[in-house]
Formats: sequence, structure tokens, C-alpha cells
Amino acid sequence: MGGRRRRTGILLLAGAAVLGGCGGGGGGMEVPGFLGREGNAASFYNPRGEAVPDPVPLPIAQATSERSLYGAIVRVSGPAPSQGFWGAELRPLSEGPDANGVLAFEFVAIPPADPAESGPPQTRTMSAGTFIPTITARKVRKVEVRGSNGAQTLALPAIPAA
Repeated sequence: MGGRRRRTGILLLAGAAVLGGCGGGGGGMEVPGFLGREGNAASFYNPRGEAVPDPVPLPIAQATSERSLYGAIVRVSGPAPSQGFWGAELRPLSEGPDANGVLAFEFVAIPPADPAESGPPQTRTMSAGTFIPTITARKVRKVEVRGSNGAQTLALPAIPAA
């Protein structure tokens, strides 16, 4: 019984040593190339190494704001120009509210490499949202969401003082 455990332990140790040596090159632990090392700053990884297109603005059909437990949530939705858009987000346009208390976002999504035929707008609707913490929400008077069809201004719900 003891010999079987020892043999299993030695095999596990040898396997760990083999996997540890897969990093190649320098002294640190690296991810093997076959696991897909190509990527961008948004944590998107593509094993083929193809460049991801830049996000483009989308039209805004609806924008809402609502209070949450520790701040506010802003939600936006709108139809993409064609099928295949993905990764919709509200991209902040500044680090925080400007001098007038306006917090600005842009509604964007990543376009497809080759746009497919368009279906009805209901099948192309994209949505995104963002959370605004209480400490920031207290400084915000308005939230401006920009899209390809203009901008919408929202008032945040009242955030009680601490």
C-alpha cells in the first residue's frame, strides 16, 4: 500500500516538473503559445492572433438610470446596424464628473469582421450598463450617454447622504 502512494506521489511530482518546464525561455512562468497568447487590453484573447476591430458608436433607443444598493445603475439599449456586433459597453469618456457635475459615457460595440445580412431591429438589439458607486454619484448632477444618433441626458436618482 505504501509503495503505491509513493509511486503516485513521484508521478505527480514528475508531472508538475514537466509542466513547469513548458513555459520556455526566461526564468519566469509563462503561458505556452498554444493556449492563445494574442490579446488586447480588454482581456479578449484570440488564438489566431487576428486584430480585434475598434468599437464603434451605436444608436441609443432607450436609456435609464436607477438606484442600487451602493450607488446607481445606468442602462442603455439600441439596435446595431447589422448582425454580428458584440461586446457592447458604456465606455467612460472621463475619469469622473466634469466641473458641471456631468458624467459622460459612449455606447459602443465591436463590429463584425464581415457584416451579415440584417434582420429586424429586435434581433440586433444590444444593451449595456454601468454601475456608478455612491461616492461618485453624490458628485454627479447628470449622466450624458452619447451614441451614433446623438446624446441622451439622464438624471441620477437621489442618493441619500451618509
